[in-house]
Amino acid sequence: MFSSIPILADASLFPILKIIAFQLGMIAALGAYLSSKQQVLLPKAISKSLAWGQFSVNFLLSALLLCTQYHPLAAAIVTLVIVMLSWVVLAICAPYAPDWRVIVPAYSAVLLATALMGGAHVG
Repeated sequence: MFSSIPILADASLFPILKIIAFQLGMIAALGAYLSSKQQVLLPKAISKSLAWGQFSVNFLLSALLLCTQYHPLAAAIVTLVIVMLSWVVLAICAPYAPDWRVIVPAYSAVLLATALMGGAHVG
């Protein structure tokens, strides 16, 4: 799909593109989480239209970056799994560390380490 774009066809950039796609998926999930009334990281929930707008854009960008390496259906499923895993980790960890400066880098590191653990076969 993107093989005609030279920068995206370079195999040496695949790990970097995967990490960027992973981070975009986590940012998408974080924004959607912060729009919930039950979130505990911010004093007040952010606007739903802003949060779901950024969710849509980041989800799409993440899936498009993963399309450079995987079949489009597989890329969409991987992106969905990233978002769902992010929501689970946020829902479990956020009540125990209500300061966002602690929880967001920690959950990013844990999810990134989980994705990189399987090498080329995960994420």
